[in-house]
Amino acid sequence: MSELINLIGPAGLTTAILAMFCGAAAQAAIRMGLNLFTVGILALINPVFVPGPVLVHSFLLSLAASIRLRRDIDFRELGISVVGLLAGTLLAMMVLALVSTEHLPRLFGALILAGVTITALGVQIPLRQTTVLAVSAAAGAMGTIAGAHGPPIALVYQRETPSRIRAALLPSSRSPIQSRL
Repeated sequence: MSELINLIGPAGLTTAILAMFCGAAAQAAIRMGLNLFTVGILALINPVFVPGPVLVHSFLLSLAASIRLRRDIDFRELGISVVGLLAGTLLAMMVLALVSTEHLPRLFGALILAGVTITALGVQIPLRQTTVLAVSAAAGAMGTIAGAHGPPIALVYQRETPSRIRAALLPSSRSPIQSRL
C-alpha cells in the first residue's frame, strides 16, 4: 500500500477512491455507470488503475447485486454472454501479448470510434443469440484491454427500453429476456 501511495501520492489515491465511490453510487442509483464514470478518471490519475482494480471492483459489485437479485437473471442469455466474454478475454490476452502498451490507448480509441461510427450511420444490429455472443466477445476484449465492457453491448441494446438496457449491462438488474433470443 505504501508503494501505491508513493507512486500516486495521497491526493491521487484520494481522488481515485472518490471516483470509485461516485461510480458505485451511480451504479446503485441507476444500475449502470460504474465503469462508464470511473475508467476515464482513473486512467487520467494513473494508468495503474486500469483495468485491474476497476475489473475487480466491478466484478465484486456485480456479484453482490446478482446474488441479491438472482431470481431475475435469465441464465440462458447469461450463458451466451459468458461464452462470448471468455472468448473476447482470450483474444484480448493474445492482443496484449503482441501489442506494445504504448499502442493500447489508440487501439481502445479505434474500437470506440468504430462503435460511434456504427451508431452515427444508423446501423441497427439485430438482437439475436449470435449478436449477443459477438458483442459479449467484443465486451470481453474491451474490458480486458481497458476495463470498460459496456460499449459493445450498448450498441445492440441502444434502441431498447431503458430497463432492458440496464438488464443487459449489469446482471443485478437483469430481467428475463423476452422471446427475441
